[in-house]
Amino acid sequence: DRMAEIFSQGSFCSFLKPEGSFYFFLNIEGVLGKQYNHDGVLGGSDDVAFYLLTASQVGTVPGSGFGADRYLRLSFAVSDQDVEDGAKKISEAFKKLK
Repeated sequence: DRMAEIFSQGSFCSFLKPEGSFYFFLNIEGVLGKQYNHDGVLGGSDDVAFYLLTASQVGTVPGSGFGADRYLRLSFAVSDQDVEDGAKKISEAFKKLK
């Protein structure tokens, strides 16, 4: 619920709230095509996952491996504090895109 609350505050993405698992699918269509580091462009979930890893040290799983390239798979099988910190870092990294 906390992850959904944090991502609901941003206008850059939507999500599929899980009904019984510990994975969260974050729709990243709102950041695709955006620019980072002056010359990088986010073309798909692999690019976005790499950007988040390098820009905010948050590991995500690209949706491309699940046939859903416009999504990232996020696990919340960690502490509540780690979930909150990671979601906030993702949100902040998305806000830096141009």
